[in-house]
Amino acid sequence: MSLHIKTKPKTPTKEDLMREKISKHMGINFKKANYEYNRFDSYTEHYLLELKHREKDWDPWMIEMHKYSDNVIYAQEGPRANGPPGGWGFLYATEYEDKIWIYDIFELRRLKYDFRWVWRDCPKTTEFSDTSDQRKCVGWLPKDRAFAII
Repeated sequence: MSLHIKTKPKTPTKEDLMREKISKHMGINFKKANYEYNRFDSYTEHYLLELKHREKDWDPWMIEMHKYSDNVIYAQEGPRANGPPGGWGFLYATEYEDKIWIYDIFELRRLKYDFRWVWRDCPKTTEFSDTSDQRKCVGWLPKDRAFAII
């Protein structure tokens, strides 16, 4: 006797839906970064991608220094499955109400964009129940600096 257990299909997360939309727009397949300690959410052979879903609309969007710096260093020097270390681009995407702003962080750096880094008290997390404040170094990404809005 064989036992078949029916399982519900996994409901896609907001990040999964963002990844699919960005992949379709850019014509490349971003893969989910499954390693628990990655500082990025998705990747391709050429890009690292950090995804942020927001419940409130802001202009400018906030980027945490640790996300920025970790991903810049990893994109420049991190190990790759095929080929030499580094050589990735770093994209940062923020979604609000099904609209996504995509930023090319290396292009902003090349243009000497001023992120206006400051220390600020922010909620420890934005997705979980712990809303206590934590001091964070943050910078700013105005909507009009996105290279794509989809």
